Amino acid sequence: MRVKPSNCMLVLLFFFGIIPFYAVPASAAAEFDVYLHGESFTWKEFDDGEVVKETGPLEGVGASAKWGINALTLKIKGEVFGGRVNYNGATTGTSTRMDVDSDTDYLGVTVEGTAGWMIPTGENSSLEPFAGPAMKYWNRLIQSASTGNIQ
Repeated sequence: MRVKPSNCMLVLLFFFGIIPFYAVPASAAAEFDVYLHGESFTWKEFDDGEVVKETGPLEGVGASAKWGINALTLKIKGEVFGGRVNYNGATTGTSTRMDVDSDTDYLGVTVEGTAGWMIPTGENSSLEPFAGPAMKYWNRLIQSASTGNIQ
């Protein structure tokens, strides 16, 4: 059975976005953050040399929550991101390759959850190994393109 990415996203959102609010004791120390983020995005595809290169900024908003229960730390984070980046590529599958210049719109989400265990290593230091799942899902829409022959 093939699971759709949207179904996986809903399951992850449920387990790492809703359950921790009910499962963590009210007495646990909690931290909550809302933030803006930006990144310089680069995506490359290859087929007997570079065929596509997309570059440009992606922006987004995110939220995170962290609970400390004695030595146990639980963290969840979710982000929504998007933007328009420059698309430079070439057609494939034909005897004549053509340059393609366009824009690509991205819209996506990131969801992650981790659990860690704090191990004191000194009076003012500690080590906290952690593990957990993360998922990034996005839609990519390439705008109409202009083409020209590659020499």
